[in-house]
Amino acid sequence: MSPAFSQGISPQVLERAHKYLNDYQYPADRPLALSVDDTKLLPAFRPYFIGSHNKWFLVGAAGEPLEISDLGTLEEQIEQARSQLATKL
Repeated sequence: MSPAFSQGISPQVLERAHKYLNDYQYPADRPLALSVDDTKLLPAFRPYFIGSHNKWFLVGAAGEPLEISDLGTLEEQIEQARSQLATKL
């Protein structure tokens, strides 16, 4: 089993991709796209105002946004949600 591709597009990634294509006999005359998966998030919480609800929510946790009920309890809500930080969209 080969190691995973490293992050970003670099000469090493291009070499690995070339080897991968040769190993699986991908036809040289066929289209090919190279991209970077940048959907990984830096774990963080962000306040987000939803006008249709006229309320603030905390986004960044797995699952539904958390309603910010009171600025005085915001820090407590963040601490409670810290174990559920999302890393993918």
